[in-house]
Amino acid sequence: MRRLASSVLFAIAILWGCDEPEPQEEKATIVTYDASKTICGTSWVIQGEGKQLKSLELPKDYQQANLDVWIKYIPDVTRLSSQCTFIKLTSIRRR
Repeated sequence: MRRLASSVLFAIAILWGCDEPEPQEEKATIVTYDASKTICGTSWVIQGEGKQLKSLELPKDYQQANLDVWIKYIPDVTRLSSQCTFIKLTSIRRR
């Protein structure tokens, strides 16, 4: 019985360690909606900590300029560009 419990705990520990960590929450400001016809196209402009990010989607409650928020995000691999950093928000809340 003790051996079975040890084996189960060992398997859980291995599986637990395989998960990728969540990106850290970051201070950001929703700057504006960019509707220009640039190479980046139309998107929401978000000023992160030292970098400007672009998101194609933003919840309606957060669609206002100069709004301070906390965000978590991952790179948007479907929109790769050397000139624009696109992200997908995984979490957003007001500061």
